[in-house]
Amino acid sequence: MHYTNPTPLIDNPPSHCGFDWNPGKIDLITAIHNYTKRLDPESDLNFWSRAEALRFLVHFIGDLHQPLHLTGKAKGGNGLHAIFEGHKTSVHYVWDSSILYKRIREFNENSTFDPNFTEDDSRFNSSDPLSGGPFYDLYLNYIINLMLTTWRKELASWTICDEDFKLSSDLPLSSPNQLYFSSTNESSDHLSLLMNQKISFSTACPEFWAAPINKLNCQVTLNGYDPNLDLSIGEYYERIVNGKVIEKLLAISGFRIAAILNTILK
Repeated sequence: MHYTNPTPLIDNPPSHCGFDWNPGKIDLITAIHNYTKRLDPESDLNFWSRAEALRFLVHFIGDLHQPLHLTGKAKGGNGLHAIFEGHKTSVHYVWDSSILYKRIREFNENSTFDPNFTEDDSRFNSSDPLSGGPFYDLYLNYIINLMLTTWRKELASWTICDEDFKLSSDLPLSSPNQLYFSSTNESSDHLSLLMNQKISFSTACPEFWAAPINKLNCQVTLNGYDPNLDLSIGEYYERIVNGKVIEKLLAISGFRIAAILNTILK
């Protein structure tokens, strides 16, 4: 269940990407639907069963936003050898952990990495990216700032579940900052405008959300991949940083988790 979409005729990145899902299979998409239902207070499950469902749901929504979970190519990239910061690993692990840890370190090694920050460097004295606490603060603030500025007009669209809206996933990346949806001229009233258009919303619709994430395997994750090159430097890594790819995936994932929980537990 750690990856889905194992149909090479439809999906074989980086040459072509496409997402196909059929209900009833034991996979990531089915698991998200299952645990969303189990978390619902109307499921009549006891507290501990629902607490377990919450943990799994958060984990699986996070997995959904790691593009290699949405391709069967080499078992979601687990079978593709890679080098990252001089260490031998797999492409899947690079996207699961390595890039994220490197990005967090970069923000703490240089607090002026982004001009929007005015944080006090003395707060960030940990060398362990897994230690938690203030070590993450610069990076988290950076992502939140992007949500409030660069991606502000997109936020409402991140939780839409609608067949017509799914068509937007067929659009190519028009700019590094538009990884998911076409550009919009709508104002900060974007959410109310969408509601007036009677676009349907749902608690969770991973089958809709998966399609544009899957396309990143052709556009980014396996684009320029070479098992003999260190993926932590050069054009491959620069494309991820300049496109704010990891940051946007984290932002959308967190936003969708919050929306699902707000809907279920309101």
